[in-house]
Amino acid sequence: MVDVKTNEKTLDKIAEKKSIELTDLTDKLKATSNEALQKVLTALQSGVVSDLEKPSDLLNMTKVGVESSKLANLLEGNPTSISGNVSIDTDDVVALKKHIADLYQSINDDLYIRQQEETVKKLN
Repeated sequence: MVDVKTNEKTLDKIAEKKSIELTDLTDKLKATSNEALQKVLTALQSGVVSDLEKPSDLLNMTKVGVESSKLANLLEGNPTSISGNVSIDTDDVVALKKHIADLYQSINDDLYIRQQEETVKKLN
């Protein structure tokens, strides 16, 4: 009976330690993603790509940001990509426009929820 409780406590401590490590790793990935994408954005907004020597550097920084974000989402159990299969009659312009509007609304809703969660985390 004592061994079972000891094993249980040990496993709980190991799980907690791993949880903390994964949380730290996820935070670092988010920071990397934000930093890389911010550099890309800054370079594009400035009109002069001074920090990046070649256009391929811009692509590489974008890839770093996207892949870091995907991995952070994976570790948090969030979707890592948006995909789907929709069959819409392209001749029906009204239905196509409505579908596109619905997709934009869905993305905006997801972003709003994520921002609210981040705000709550920052406040706590």
